[in-house]
Amino acid sequence: MTELADLPPFAPPYLLAGTCRVHVGLWDRAAHDPPRGFRDVRLFGRPVAVVITNHYTEPPQELPIRYHEVIAASLVRRGLAVAAVPFDMVLDEPLPVDLGRLHYALPKRLDPTLAIEEGAATFRAVARDLALAGEAHGALTSLCALPIRAGFTLAVQAITASIDVLGVTYPPAQRARIALRPRGLGRSWRAKPSEAGGIPLRTLWCQSWGWTATDLGAPRPLDPKGSP
Repeated sequence: MTELADLPPFAPPYLLAGTCRVHVGLWDRAAHDPPRGFRDVRLFGRPVAVVITNHYTEPPQELPIRYHEVIAASLVRRGLAVAAVPFDMVLDEPLPVDLGRLHYALPKRLDPTLAIEEGAATFRAVARDLALAGEAHGALTSLCALPIRAGFTLAVQAITASIDVLGVTYPPAQRARIALRPRGLGRSWRAKPSEAGGIPLRTLWCQSWGWTATDLGAPRPLDPKGSP
């Protein structure tokens, strides 16, 4: 098994690719206090939720590890600046857990029970404190949703390229740009009642892509005062 000492020096940016599914919705309650200087982004009085399921089948040559990852995050803001704060990240490989904690201060945890099943009509992701499931929209609904799928794809690209991801689980706190570049319009899904990080999730929209590039930027210290 590959160990941290066996790897070349950690030197992002890195490019990863694989399948990707994004849920956007609302958490039933706040998962954490926002970082100092930030406030939760809320809709209808509830924290905005983002859950991303990745299967990295094309890892960078420097870190040739294929793995699954489910990210549960909230959005926060300071003035007009918006950022994402992951509060639970479930993986099925130990090395990316160690790297994420060490370099990005992210709440990555290893869960060997993580099971992700993706079919043509259904999906399911289950682990401790995690339960996601859904069904693909039918042909007519999918066709009618074409403008939404196109807009959501563009929004995912634009938003992830322009906001920071904050790692505040371990000191010192870090921030990094982690941009997603989905290919095509993907598929839309009807999500079933779900939870991530032990918190109930109300999904407003769910979409997946058969191939998505992830540009993993270098970590940078987060200002102690919370400024972006």
